[in-house]
Amino acid sequence: MWFSTDTAPANAIQVAYLNGYTSERNYLASSSQASESISLQKGLSYYLEAIHKEGSGGDHLSVAWKKPSSADIEVISGSDTRIYRATNAVPIAGDDAGETN
Repeated sequence: MWFSTDTAPANAIQVAYLNGYTSERNYLASSSQASESISLQKGLSYYLEAIHKEGSGGDHLSVAWKKPSSADIEVISGSDTRIYRATNAVPIAGDDAGETN
């Protein structure tokens, strides 16, 4: 996973990764899966890129966060994101292929 403190993909740095399998939504299987704490400011936009490669089946991808107001790890909801699609990217499920964000 790559993260930028602004909206520029060129400024993104790798903050987490997993080179193997873990069960769905198991965010604690490896220390490499979690970034160091990153403070976000409400109202600002940030660039986040998650790269997933299909393996032998049963693959999945989700990104989660832990808000300061909660002890729970939560999947980042669609209402907290905007989809950016590169011109040569394959549309993702639920993404309107005709819409440019």
